[in-house]
Amino acid sequence: RRETEQRLRAEVRIGLLYDDNVATNPTPKDDPTVSELRHRKTRSEGGLAALRLEYVWFRSEAWEATAGYSFLQTYNDLTSFNVRDHLGSVGASHRGTLGLMPFQAGAQVAYDHLSLREERFLQRSSGTLFGTLVEDATHLTSVQLRVQGKDFAIDRTTPREDRQDAMNYLAGFVHLLRFASDRHLIRAGYQIDREIAEGSNFSYLGHRVLLGGQYTLPWGETRLRYD
Repeated sequence: RRETEQRLRAEVRIGLLYDDNVATNPTPKDDPTVSELRHRKTRSEGGLAALRLEYVWFRSEAWEATAGYSFLQTYNDLTSFNVRDHLGSVGASHRGTLGLMPFQAGAQVAYDHLSLREERFLQRSSGTLFGTLVEDATHLTSVQLRVQGKDFAIDRTTPREDRQDAMNYLAGFVHLLRFASDRHLIRAGYQIDREIAEGSNFSYLGHRVLLGGQYTLPWGETRLRYD
């Protein structure tokens, strides 16, 4: 009940990271250029910091409206690959019942600004429709539809076929099997997305299968999760 009534949620994360191929060196081949590229420094240690805030600015028995902000900063000793991301969002959702089955449906609009090497790299604007239906105590299904526009800070001398500005259209669902009052979960889902880029080299049709689960240990409410 306390979690339902609180209006402000905040989360802070800090962590360490290690990447053994930051610069994406090519695999060895009988080519002198490739062999030279293999000698670049590519291993990197670093850290990350993340902040997420969400505020419920309107709430009634059936409706809820939120505003959110998140921040992510990564640091590598290969500084050309440092990433900073700001993301803001507003959304609204409605709760009700479909027959005897509770449901929640809503929409969200988001904008994020991603920097690489302290310079603007990508801006994204997204609109998402989502819904969740609780069929019974064991089964829960969520669906999602999203439209996203991507604006890359590219050099206009880049050949047209290599330009990454794009519109992306995504649809998908996830089904959950819930046990012991959600202490244990099994999830499976599928997503399909179509990227229509300005450059033909970056257009694609993608299929993604999602599988995972969660197990809560009997001590300390420690949860093991894999996706």
